[in-house]
Amino acid sequence: MWFYNFWDIISTITESFSLLVIIDCFCQTPQIQRNINRIIWPAAYAAVVIWLTFFTDLGALKMFIGMSIIVAILKFAYRFTFHESLIIMEVSFVVMSMFPEALVVSLMSFICNGDITNTIGNVLILKWQLYVLTILVRCICLAVVYYLLH
Repeated sequence: MWFYNFWDIISTITESFSLLVIIDCFCQTPQIQRNINRIIWPAAYAAVVIWLTFFTDLGALKMFIGMSIIVAILKFAYRFTFHESLIIMEVSFVVMSMFPEALVVSLMSFICNGDITNTIGNVLILKWQLYVLTILVRCICLAVVYYLLH
């Protein structure tokens, strides 16, 4: 089980790195010192997501809480309207979660004939190959978005 927890943490770290890249592309006017803003907010996002995943029963609400945290970070740390914060949150969410996960799950479901889960004990979890491929696709998406926006 530790192997899957490791990949979950690595996936969360790449999501936080995605948030860092998106913030770097869109956010140019911080309210606090720029170097502090670049590191502290993605680290805070990662800490909250890991806390929700491993220490609470709110793992199913992780997506909604994470999106709310992103909007709060953008509103607090940068000079954006609420509407602009929502747009940046949507772009970051599509790049760091929706597109890579939808693509990989569809592809792996096709390759593995619909068998994309393992049962360890009484816990049904995704195969580790999904985690690895999702991380790779997320990094490719980030590179493309960073190239297009810079």
